[in-house]
Amino acid sequence: MKARLLFIVKYFLFWILIFFFQKLSFMIFNYPESIHLSISEWFGVFWHGLRLDMSAAAYLLAVPLLLISFLSFFPIRYTRVSLNIYSYIFLFIVLYLGVVDMELYSYWGVKLDIAPLVYLKTPKEAVESTPVLEFILLFLFLALVYYLFARLYRRRIVSSLNDKVKPSKVFIIAGLFVLAFSFIPIRGGVGIAPLNLGSAYFSSNRFANHSAINVPWNCIYSLVEKKSLDASFTFMDDSIANEEFSSFYPPTSDSMPFIKPGSNVILIILESFSDKLISELGGEEGITPQINKMCNNSLVFTNFFATGDRSEKGMIGIFSGYPAQPTTSIIEFPSKTQNMPFLTRPFHEKGYYTSFYYGGDLNFANFRSYFTNPWMDRVVTKSDFPQKLDTQKWGVPDEFLFAKMINDIDTIQKPFFLSCFSLSSHEPYDIPMEPVFPTSTRNDLSKNAFYYTDSCLGKFISDARQKPWWDNTLIIIIADHGSRYPGNTPNHVKEKFRIPMIWTGGAVTLPPLRIEKYASQTDIAHTVLSQFGFPASEYKFSKDIFDPGSKSFATYFFNNGFGLMSDSIQLVYDNNINDFIINTGNPDEKLMSASKAYLQVLSRDFSQR
Repeated sequence: MKARLLFIVKYFLFWILIFFFQKLSFMIFNYPESIHLSISEWFGVFWHGLRLDMSAAAYLLAVPLLLISFLSFFPIRYTRVSLNIYSYIFLFIVLYLGVVDMELYSYWGVKLDIAPLVYLKTPKEAVESTPVLEFILLFLFLALVYYLFARLYRRRIVSSLNDKVKPSKVFIIAGLFVLAFSFIPIRGGVGIAPLNLGSAYFSSNRFANHSAINVPWNCIYSLVEKKSLDASFTFMDDSIANEEFSSFYPPTSDSMPFIKPGSNVILIILESFSDKLISELGGEEGITPQINKMCNNSLVFTNFFATGDRSEKGMIGIFSGYPAQPTTSIIEFPSKTQNMPFLTRPFHEKGYYTSFYYGGDLNFANFRSYFTNPWMDRVVTKSDFPQKLDTQKWGVPDEFLFAKMINDIDTIQKPFFLSCFSLSSHEPYDIPMEPVFPTSTRNDLSKNAFYYTDSCLGKFISDARQKPWWDNTLIIIIADHGSRYPGNTPNHVKEKFRIPMIWTGGAVTLPPLRIEKYASQTDIAHTVLSQFGFPASEYKFSKDIFDPGSKSFATYFFNNGFGLMSDSIQLVYDNNINDFIINTGNPDEKLMSASKAYLQVLSRDFSQR
């Protein structure tokens, strides 16, 4: 048994060594990029990519574990032959992917996913796209590396299973136990957030992040996500769809600025808040007394909608003005999101200090790959708080998040654009507060959580009013998406997606006002940028809410369906049955067709990014 266990450990470390070698080769080969990395970033590539490396190694270990377990009854030579066949094949595949990746990165500038697998099937195109001498050198490099690692495997790894190792009737139990344990590194740990590409992102330098990504893991991940990538919705000819889509965004005109020039911005994103929690917006009494007070002395948007039903979709909508997708989320594909516009970019370029605060794990929902960018000076997560404050399942309670942010603001010496994302109102609603409502049902548990976050927000606003920066600060309060509870609201109806948006702070020069125009999270970018005099032409799916000529409408997307709201109609379309399941307000055929055109244009844009 000891020899078999030793082989398993050595085999796992063998693949880790290969992945480290691939990272080093990748950075050396792409030296025009890597030469600009600091020493800490070089080390960071290996450290922050280790979780993906361990996951890939655990995947590669699965078959050998089955072989060594179920063949433990037989002479060891049968196990050794089976392991050799498997290992030599996958050694070539893994090394080949690494060589192709480091070569094509120099042309494409993005980390490869399923593209290397295409080259496995069409080697002729690989040869033709590479200069002859370079191809020969790469081939020789691959051959040499394969020989060296194959030799290392033969002499130092599989040699543990020599002919002296006897059959073992009990090892099958140990082997299957190790196999079950291997799902921990495969998943990336035992925490809430499973492993994703964002786990390797640690720097504002994209090349450093790309270098940390494990190529085989990335290929498997992209194969799993291929169905989502291939999703395309076609209802009409593309030229007609583009024409009908343009009707949603007529030419813009100038809206009157009412935010003081050079103001600070604080963007507060509340987890799972919806209008049905807020009595001032037609919701239930008593859940959000602090927000109710704000509604009476602020700009309040009464027909505002989330673009999707998940946090990651809301973040993309808010910061990049990009709608959610019915079958996936673009944040899962860093190669697509890295070239999207980002709300803080023009502020950062104008000298603003920019930061994002979140009391949870940045690996959640691939946040790391999205928020680790050159236009965010600092990203604060639960690792920036004392361990003793990490008391909720999702991380640090909201009261400490808001307290840290307001304390940090006092130390900032220049204009700032800060954003934060709360988490205490996320299920399982394990808040650090005595319940205000009964706790017998999920409805009541959710009410207590929303009440708690509302009280934390209220204290933040109250404290902010006493600060010297209040008079020159715009505070925007929104939600990442709506909530199912209380009320167990169905996932496709508008009540699930209607969320609050409140503009307050001393920088707002308008009197308290209710804006009834229909809008969504995707419109925040254009609206905010217009108020500060920044261009917003990059935001194809965003409008200036305060522009008198912009259309009053909002879209939202749920699991394989979408909704479209305006002043007089409500449409909800289910792609599974290819029909409208809600159709109120007597919309004409042209509007119904235009709603489909919106989704078609979005799906084309997604596939082409």
